[in-house]
Amino acid sequence: MSVKKKTKVTTKRVEKKEEKKPRYATLEEPKKEKIVEKEEIVEKTTVPKRLEVKIKVAARFSKTNLDEYAATFGYYETSNELRIILGKDGAYGADVENIFINDILIIDPDTGAKSVISKTTHPKAWIQNLHKAVLGKPYIASEAVSHYETE
Repeated sequence: MSVKKKTKVTTKRVEKKEEKKPRYATLEEPKKEKIVEKEEIVEKTTVPKRLEVKIKVAARFSKTNLDEYAATFGYYETSNELRIILGKDGAYGADVENIFINDILIIDPDTGAKSVISKTTHPKAWIQNLHKAVLGKPYIASEAVSHYETE
């Protein structure tokens, strides 16, 4: 008869120690390396823009049956103001000034909801939404076009 011997297999765990901590009290804290990250500072320069809207007389009300140019309104980002660029002294000058002085009324064609945008409190929104507004029977406005301002 054969006798089997039992063998015991043991495995040792090897653990990595991060730092040996002293067992006695010290007055100084352990020195830690300071990691300094460099941040790149990128200066973004924005060029101020000018928004322009052209006001035209609708073709069916003009003499030539074409859209006639009446005026150009402009909004300047640097000064946050509106101006009449061209057309103040033209044939439609009085009507152009009346359009420029007043707030605009926008009527939603689907729901019929009305909204008013004030020129004095929101000049940028006023010029951006001028093409949606009711300006008066013969006048129509094009959409706002942005241009870079030059000094």
